[in-house]
Amino acid sequence: MMKQAFDVIIVGAGSAGAVLAARLSADARRRVLLLEAGPNFAPNSYPTVLTDANVVAGSPTFDWKYHTEDAARLGHDVPVPRGRVVGGSSAVNGTVAIRARPADFARWAKRGIEGWSWETVLAAYKALENTPTGDDAWHGRRGPLPIRQRTAEQNTPAMRAFVETGGAIVLACAVVLPKSVGQLRLSSRDPRAAPHIHYNFFDDPVDLDRLVEAVRLSRKIGRTAPLSDLVDHEMAPGSAVGDGEALRANIVANVGAYLHPTSTVPMGAATDPTAVVDAWGKVRGLRALRVVDASILPEIPSVPTNVTTIMVAERIAAKLSA
Repeated sequence: MMKQAFDVIIVGAGSAGAVLAARLSADARRRVLLLEAGPNFAPNSYPTVLTDANVVAGSPTFDWKYHTEDAARLGHDVPVPRGRVVGGSSAVNGTVAIRARPADFARWAKRGIEGWSWETVLAAYKALENTPTGDDAWHGRRGPLPIRQRTAEQNTPAMRAFVETGGAIVLACAVVLPKSVGQLRLSSRDPRAAPHIHYNFFDDPVDLDRLVEAVRLSRKIGRTAPLSDLVDHEMAPGSAVGDGEALRANIVANVGAYLHPTSTVPMGAATDPTAVVDAWGKVRGLRALRVVDASILPEIPSVPTNVTTIMVAERIAAKLSA
């Protein structure tokens, strides 16, 4: 096979990798190679299991089949679905576009990370967005990423059931900005070998306290009119589970994840000993190597991560192209 030379090699065609490939290859003088282990589909030929908003991480065909090793702590491991397809985990997860909040970026600044103030990233969020709704001061009209508010007709059956109160009502509880810190370690030099993943949920007991309080609040909401008139029974944890230690044990035994892991190689200032990359993804101590995806976020943001990951990739691609 004839050898080819490339100026840029991008490993992984997830949200960030796809953005980098598209932006860097826009310069015809630059040869870009995008590598992806999973299949590629034409825009209109993605299988239903990837396009149906009611199905999240529902197909093992497009999944790396990872899971945590938390059984000793939780009594069970936690699935970690990761997309094995062009589009990466954005192709198997829900399509939710929520920007990280100003407070999230303020915490980046407190870490000494420069170039990511809310005012700066707002312009980038607007530039990537294509939406007909919302105020011009906050939303973009001509960007490459279509973002739409669903009409009632476009809602999924589950969403319509909630709006029309004709089906199950789910009051989901979650802890954002957890104090517990997970861990990811390579198990082998073989890239096909699953890594060792520990979420370490409830390593900091404050996280469990917060989740217990969230369940108590959800119960109170569900038992208060007008919702109480629509509730037949509590499905989980269930009325048999009380409000004390039994509730705490039930939460630990059934806890799951939001499918938004981040920050395994966090960015940081030059003086931050925990940082793996600088503010623009450049790996410390190595030449010509960058990491550009959700793993470089310095900490988990308080919202779903996809649109922020795209924004970060757009800004780093622009910097590399300057």
